[in-house]
Amino acid sequence: AIPHPIPGDDLESIYFLSETTAFITAENGKILRSSDGGATWTVYFSPAPNDLYKAQFASTLIGFAVGRDGGIVKTTNGGTIWTAQSSGTANRLHGIHLFSATSAIVVGRSSTYLSTTNGGSTWTPTAAGIPGDLYDIEFVDNTTGYIAAEFGAYKSINGGATWAAMTLPAFTQWNSVHFVNANEGYLCGVGGIMLQTLDGGASWTSIPLASTLELMDVFVSDAGNGIVVGENGMMRVNCQEIAVCLGDFNLDGFINTEDLLILLTSLGCLSGCANDMTGDDMVTTSDLLAFLAVFGTPCG
Repeated sequence: AIPHPIPGDDLESIYFLSETTAFITAENGKILRSSDGGATWTVYFSPAPNDLYKAQFASTLIGFAVGRDGGIVKTTNGGTIWTAQSSGTANRLHGIHLFSATSAIVVGRSSTYLSTTNGGSTWTPTAAGIPGDLYDIEFVDNTTGYIAAEFGAYKSINGGATWAAMTLPAFTQWNSVHFVNANEGYLCGVGGIMLQTLDGGASWTSIPLASTLELMDVFVSDAGNGIVVGENGMMRVNCQEIAVCLGDFNLDGFINTEDLLILLTSLGCLSGCANDMTGDDMVTTSDLLAFLAVFGTPCG
């Protein structure tokens, strides 16, 4: 059970390498690593001077993270030491997918689409034919992939050679796409909007959330349990029951005294606040009243 790992910082993405090992990318080049399934986190500082938006690992040792100003960093020791790579662009890089330790695709601002086949020693730009900023990319196998973007979400069935827009029930900037398997996937983005597909992107339905703050990343396990990270921290999501544990700040499955103490530490915050209950980016007596209304209830 934990509070917000770094209160006051936006958490940009979350990635689970295994049931116990997880990574969060955050502001100012910070990368958080957990070895106990997210119960506790250790902060590491990468050589990237600005925000990091996404991380992914090809193995227990080799991983990459991407971020502002064309930043790409790589680790070969499991995430405790990171080194910088040259991307060849100054555009923000938002998403990465690793096919292997040597092969990857990175997407970013202004339709940036880069690929490497040599472990990041060089990155080659390609025209993907998708307008606007590209925020995330994920492949479920070597041929079928998805991109979350500024003006929509896209699917490829030929390894990324071409991309086609998908029909969605909502319009927003999509920040993250995550697939549990070939059929079950999730999109999240601006306005607290989250979608689910159970047929490989052919159709999508909305998952109602109790917050309208921007959602940066989503991870859902094959059991339907998920974590969404965003402007003011993390939310637990049970995607099978479509329930959100708003107020469960320490992520222990209950809204209790521990969560109340965490909320009280943020009381009086007026901008960019962690533990906001009402979606106004502040923590005031209104948030305290909203918390007390759900105090003592279990999640799910």
